[in-house]
Amino acid sequence: RFLYGHQGYDPDRVLAMEMVLPQAAYKGNDARREFVERVLDRAAAIPGAERAAVINIMPARGNNSSRPLEIEGRPNADPAFPPSVDFRSATPEIFAVLGIPVHRGRGLTTADGENAQPVVVISQSLAQRYWANEDPLGRRLKLGTGSWLTIVGVCGDVVHDWFNRRDYPTVYVPYAQAPTGNFGLAV
Repeated sequence: RFLYGHQGYDPDRVLAMEMVLPQAAYKGNDARREFVERVLDRAAAIPGAERAAVINIMPARGNNSSRPLEIEGRPNADPAFPPSVDFRSATPEIFAVLGIPVHRGRGLTTADGENAQPVVVISQSLAQRYWANEDPLGRRLKLGTGSWLTIVGVCGDVVHDWFNRRDYPTVYVPYAQAPTGNFGLAV
């Protein structure tokens, strides 16, 4: 079933495409959120489609987005070189569409809107690295100079690159809270 072994997600029966919103037409976050809502509604209405989701970087895509990481209550040993994590901005259905398991807590939900408490789902490798013998749920982290994000779930690791990005610490934030102009649509 998997050409090279387990990938952490299931691409079987998933249609994926990339979209790039022109900056001139989609300058602000509201315009991006509205566009994505329309696309998801239309994609989910395609005959045979069960769900639709967007994510800024599709698995195994070959490109990446990362952010510096800060864990609340744990200062970085070298503030000039903080650890980094892979950054994913996604809509709630991404875990179901791609078959990424949520092992603890919950995935993203529609309640995680732009004005809701900032939340994050972290990968199992991130949880293991920083909370090996602790429960990460309810803990907080910061990405770059952003706000504190509360950990609400732990999901499985996804292989983004068979040679360089296996089980790399990854965060998933709600698209509504961090809309991007480039993303992949998965149906």
